[in-house]
Amino acid sequence: MTLIAYLIDGSIPQRLQYIAIVLSISILIFTLNLIRQGKLKEGYSLIWFFIALATVIFSVFARILDSFASLISIAYAPAALLLILVGGLFLLAIHSSVLFTAYDKRIRELAQDHAILKQEIESTPK
Repeated sequence: MTLIAYLIDGSIPQRLQYIAIVLSISILIFTLNLIRQGKLKEGYSLIWFFIALATVIFSVFARILDSFASLISIAYAPAALLLILVGGLFLLAIHSSVLFTAYDKRIRELAQDHAILKQEIESTPK
C-alpha cells in the first residue's frame, strides 16, 4: 500500500468523503474564480484560499483528518472537519472586524478633514 493510498483511506465513510471532496473542490474553484476576476481583495482571498485548501486536503487525505480528530479527542472525524471550517470562518470574521474598524476610523478622519477644509474654504474671503 502506497503512502498516498494509506493517507486517503480513513475512517470516514467513502460516500461522505466523496461529497466532502466535491464540495471542498467547488469552494476552492469558486474562491479562485473570485480572486482571478478581482472581486475578492487580496487579504480576504488568502484567508478564503487557505480555508478552501485545508478543506480539500482534509477531505482527500482522511487519515490526516483522523489523526487530527484523535489528537483533539473528537470521535467522529467529519466533526473535526466541521470544527476546522468553523475555526476558519471565525478567523475570517475577526479579520473582517479588524479591517472594518480600521476603515471606520479612516472614514471618520477623512470626514473631519473634509469638514475642516470646507470650513476653511467658506471662511476665506472671495
